[in-house]
Amino acid sequence: MKLSQKEYDKLKQAAKNITNNSDEHEDLLHECLVALFEKDESLIESLRENKALQFYCVRILMNMWNSSTSSYHYKYRFQKKFLFQLFSEYSQEKMAEKNHLTPTIQEMRNDLHNQFLDNAVDSLHEILDELYWYDAELFKLYKFGSNNGKKWTLNTLAEKTGISRTSIFDTTNRVMKYLDKRMKEETTLLNYDI
Repeated sequence: MKLSQKEYDKLKQAAKNITNNSDEHEDLLHECLVALFEKDESLIESLRENKALQFYCVRILMNMWNSSTSSYHYKYRFQKKFLFQLFSEYSQEKMAEKNHLTPTIQEMRNDLHNQFLDNAVDSLHEILDELYWYDAELFKLYKFGSNNGKKWTLNTLAEKTGISRTSIFDTTNRVMKYLDKRMKEETTLLNYDI
């Protein structure tokens, strides 16, 4: 299946409109395109002939943007939320220690914090790549779910994979502790000491 440049541009504009021109519009659009390319070619051609392809794609964009169970949510939003939670306690402690800072320095630190969170998903994946593949993949499945947006519990993941619940729990806890340690190292290396 091919999209014309005109069709792509229309979808890109729709993604911008849905996300209120946030930087997330490209991620949303690309996730929509992945979903579209996984559809049957005859469905796409039928939609194109009936001039309903753009409407169909905009519905996919809207559903992905608004749903907390969409593949977009699990790949992008949930990971950012997870990282924010990972750092929130650490950040609050440091902020309490340094609440005497002038507002301009405080604003600079907040800007740095926001920039860091924007890049944190990449950092998370780089740190996970340092781990043994089994540990990293099991952790990703448990914390972020699968690509289709399905969220796993310890029990369902144990049932699906045949790995004991205790082993999954121990592995995810070990990875979480490693992530916590490495993320704190990353913040120190970046002089991100808020």
